[in-house]
Parts: sequence; C-alpha cells; structure tokens
Amino acid sequence: IFTSGTTGNPKGVCLTHENFWNTFMCNFVHDLQLGENTVFMHISAQTFDASLLEIHGCILNGGKLVIVEKEDFIDSEKAKKIIKSQKINTMFLTTALFNQVAETDPHVFDGVNAIGFGGERCSLNAVNKVFENNTKIRLVNFYGPTETSIYVTREIYERPQKNVTIGFPNRNTSI
Repeated sequence: IFTSGTTGNPKGVCLTHENFWNTFMCNFVHDLQLGENTVFMHISAQTFDASLLEIHGCILNGGKLVIVEKEDFIDSEKAKKIIKSQKINTMFLTTALFNQVAETDPHVFDGVNAIGFGGERCSLNAVNKVFENNTKIRLVNFYGPTETSIYVTREIYERPQKNVTIGFPNRNTSI
C-alpha cells in the first residue's frame, strides 16, 4: 500500500498480515464500533492506506460500503444529500479534509455516528464545531506512520475538547 505522503511524496510500504490484523480487529473495528448496521463511506484511493480500513472494516463486519467520489464529498450540499440518501453513518477522512469540512459546514456530518480521521494534527476548532451540531457522534483521531500498520495511536473524542492529542498506543501495541 502507499503512505499518504504527508512527509513528502507517497511511497509504497509492506505490511505484515499480523500487524494489519491487530490494527484492524483489535482497534479500528472497536474504536469506530463497526458492525452489521454500519454504512461506511469509501472515499479513499484504492492504493491509499486508509482504503484497507474502509473496505475491510465494513465488509468483514457485515456492513455496507458506499463508494463516494471525493469531488462530490467536497461539495457540502452534494455530501449532505449522499449521506442522507445512502444512510451513511461511518466514515474515514484525511485530517485535512475533516478539518476543512468541519470548519466550513459541520452539518455535513449530521446523522453520522462515527468519523475516523488521520494523517496529521487535527484542528481543535474542527473537533468542537462538529460537537456543536452532533452531540452523539464519535470522533477518532488516528495517528502513526503507515509502516507501523497504518496507524499506531488513537484518541477517541465523544464530547467537546480542550485540546487534541495523538492519543494512546493501539491495543496489543507498544511505542
């Protein structure tokens, strides 16, 4: 798979099945509360590390995967219609995209139960704007180089925050 390129150009990296499975089953599925009622928005390029989590996280837990073009999601009115009509309740975004949408039109996330985001530091303002409009949402800030198995730390937010961090090590992981 390829890294996001936040430290330069994207590069191809190899993951072991064991590391991916630990990240996936012991952390991602639990943190975003994935299951048979999950309707997951798939927006990542197929070669991007997050696509593994979007596709496998949804399908291997009995959920539904909805493929959305990034251009449609960037248009907040189109995004709202897609989320509502497809009943999307879970998504993963790059932190930059999460920050942009949350700060310009946080109502895009109305009706969404869980949003994971990662790749760089998130905006405290963006996190809190989402909670102004959706008090029952779960936000998960994932962090860590792809080489470690996509991410290695995470912080779960379920209410407005005073600061944001990269969180704590994944279960079954030490850093």
